[in-house]
Amino acid sequence: MGANVRDDIAHKAPTTIDERSEVAEACLNDLKLSMTFLLDDIEGTTEKAYSSWPSRMFVIDSDGKVVMKGPRGPGGVDLDEGEKAMKTLLKALPAGGADAPSMQSSSPYFP
Repeated sequence: MGANVRDDIAHKAPTTIDERSEVAEACLNDLKLSMTFLLDDIEGTTEKAYSSWPSRMFVIDSDGKVVMKGPRGPGGVDLDEGEKAMKTLLKALPAGGADAPSMQSSSPYFP
């Protein structure tokens, strides 16, 4: 957390879904990220299901199968590995097919 304080990107732990959304949006903006992210509910349902604490990167296919699981973080996120896994999944889909993912977010928090 020291680097987050030093870089002025530290946030209080959210206690509501709106606060969690604000922190996530700040992260996306600060890191200039444009990919779709999952916003876990305030109870941490996804975190518990995938043991993602303290930080991991998962790539999950359209059937819900984990196809890439990064090591425990916070230094364990390998964006190149994640991008490679996503490109492999995308290449396997028929072009423009019904299963082709949209890069648009379906989240009410990140339109």
